[in-house]
Amino acid sequence: MIILLGNGRLGNQLFQYSFIKKAFPTELAILVGFDESAELCYLNNSIVVPKKYFGKITYKVFRGAIALLSTLRLISRLEEDTSGSEFKIIKTYGLFFNILLIRNSFFQHEKFTENLPNDLEIKGKHLERARFLISEMLSANPNRELVFIHIRRGDYVEWPSSTYPAVISAAWIFKAVNYFKNKLSYPIFLIFTDDRQYVEDIFLGKDDFVILKQSDPIIDLAIMSLCDFGILSASTFSWWAANFSRKRNSKTLNNEFIAPNFWAGHASSNWFPPNFYTKWLTYLSVK
Repeated sequence: MIILLGNGRLGNQLFQYSFIKKAFPTELAILVGFDESAELCYLNNSIVVPKKYFGKITYKVFRGAIALLSTLRLISRLEEDTSGSEFKIIKTYGLFFNILLIRNSFFQHEKFTENLPNDLEIKGKHLERARFLISEMLSANPNRELVFIHIRRGDYVEWPSSTYPAVISAAWIFKAVNYFKNKLSYPIFLIFTDDRQYVEDIFLGKDDFVILKQSDPIIDLAIMSLCDFGILSASTFSWWAANFSRKRNSKTLNNEFIAPNFWAGHASSNWFPPNFYTKWLTYLSVK
């Protein structure tokens, strides 16, 4: 049995779930705090312990108690080793060796992300809702080529450091937009963001741009996955939207996705996370 304590937001948790499905395909997984992941996708052979059923303090105590079991070596634990160029995991056995705890790991390494399990799918009800919203937005121009733009600000203004933040400049976004305008015949750009005011200051009133009013991350990701092209922030949320789209278009290969070179480390020209390179992305320099 695998106990997985979720870390980070939806995109990060999809990587964590994908890892255990790849590494332990037949094991029952107990997923703690995977509320959004379970709403977005069917998580096979898993039991989800929703965060919403706990109070904030109770949830922290619950996670801490499970972690303590591994610290005392009553149960086994597994963690990733990101110190080198190779993807490695460290496993420490406990008294109940067949119960394995995974926490504080994100599993974002190119040697793992190249071959993700194929059973992760967005639920049909979310895709149906997404198609309806797209049809409403494009009722006057149904044949436009859809390009999503994901602009994440919020914590990215200071992360991974205030000196070299992961936030992307408007100049880079327009460079990526021009790339697609030169490539596609009739593109329209759907903008998803956590900073609506910033986006409106830049894009409001401009032709070929639609600022999404939708605030549900589940539906946002579903809409993004139905776009054949995309401009990504250095975010696992947009990475997964692109990956779902790529999987949907696997037979036609009619898609392309642009991301900042060096991912979240673009400001310092160093990959962050280390080795999180994706072969099917088109990387565009931020400098």
